[in-house]
Amino acid sequence: MEEDRLKKVEQERIQQEQEKQRLEQERQQLEAQKQKEAEEQARKQAEKQREEEQARKLAEEQRLKEEERKRQEAEAEKQRQAEEARKKAEEEKQRQAEEARKKAEAEKQRQAEEARKKAEAEEKRRADEEQKRLAAEMAAEEADRAEQIAGSYYGKIATQVERNFNIRGFEPGLQCVLEIRMVPGGEVVGARVIKTSGDERFDRAAEIAVKKASPLPVPDDLKIFNAKFRKINFLFKPE
Repeated sequence: MEEDRLKKVEQERIQQEQEKQRLEQERQQLEAQKQKEAEEQARKQAEKQREEEQARKLAEEQRLKEEERKRQEAEAEKQRQAEEARKKAEEEKQRQAEEARKKAEAEKQRQAEEARKKAEAEEKRRADEEQKRLAAEMAAEEADRAEQIAGSYYGKIATQVERNFNIRGFEPGLQCVLEIRMVPGGEVVGARVIKTSGDERFDRAAEIAVKKASPLPVPDDLKIFNAKFRKINFLFKPE
């Protein structure tokens, strides 16, 4: 269950990273679109200015051909157009300044948000590492406890099996290794020699002694039983 939870945490971290990348791509696309629109606007403005300049030149040529009265009218028109151009230039300057301010504010907010997300990610990483460390310590402690408990029960098993074994008629010093399979509660469901003593009678007698000793002493803790006692390799060397 802990492993599943850690996997889920890792999947959430990956999804957050992917979401961050997606937002960054969208931001870049929006910036590119804004740039394109600004360039198009600048092009249209330049075209308009060229058209106005051509109109001014044409008006100037007409002014030179017309009488003094029309020259005065053309001069007045020229001044009007100059004032209009000045106002437009001033308006454009203000618009660009406002746009630059908004961009700067947006960039400031983006950087602040990015810094916040980085800080949160770092805090989460540290919390995950601490959680992993604590889980590893708990697992190590549990493994040590299980090993200590197993060691005490292995001695009890050896004693109980030896009680059901008659050593008479065998050479001293014989020993073999048996594979013993049990179910919770210690009932033996299988026993076979996996490393012979060299004496077939001794090996068979050892298997019989294990089965007669059933149920063998095992821990009530099912987790420890499954880890250490469901199948054991038992060194049988009767004294």
